[in-house]
Amino acid sequence: MRLAAACFYAFAALLTFSSVRAAAPPQSASHIVNGVDFDELTFGSIHLHKGTYTADDPANTTTIDSFYHGQVAGKTVAVAVLRGELPATGYNASAEAFEVSGGKANHLSDLGDFSYFSEGDGPYPDNWIYVSFTDNKLYADVWNHDHRCDKRHDWVVSTYTMKNNRLVRINTLRHHRKGIPVECRAT
Repeated sequence: MRLAAACFYAFAALLTFSSVRAAAPPQSASHIVNGVDFDELTFGSIHLHKGTYTADDPANTTTIDSFYHGQVAGKTVAVAVLRGELPATGYNASAEAFEVSGGKANHLSDLGDFSYFSEGDGPYPDNWIYVSFTDNKLYADVWNHDHRCDKRHDWVVSTYTMKNNRLVRINTLRHHRKGIPVECRAT
């Protein structure tokens, strides 16, 4: 357990002190994992077809903004960052984790969400979350709107593993990502 904690803090220190571009993991060019095509995903009221879904009222268009996959405790896990463009006002985004097995994607958890409506609403463009898979764990570093004015704790990195077919958070660390300005404007 101490080794895992030491590894977590070493990884968190790398996130804290590395540059923004170097810390961002590469995205998968394909949205297909183990035969599951996330461009055809049905999730809640969203039914993506060719990677896009447009609701009727209001005309909110949802797409996969970013996509990552890897191994967590021996299970294949995919993270889809879904972006909902709102008519002429901005966008909402959420990072959703899925276990992929047996040709199906089973929703595990929401890793974070973000809303952008005007300059000053947070990290822009599109760098409110950083996802990586290392040592059979999932790491999600998410900008925290509620702590946006805290110059040392405006981000939260969480470490996840799988237990009993559930995604379980095993550690969190609040920090500030070097190279990203603090967004402290009134909302």
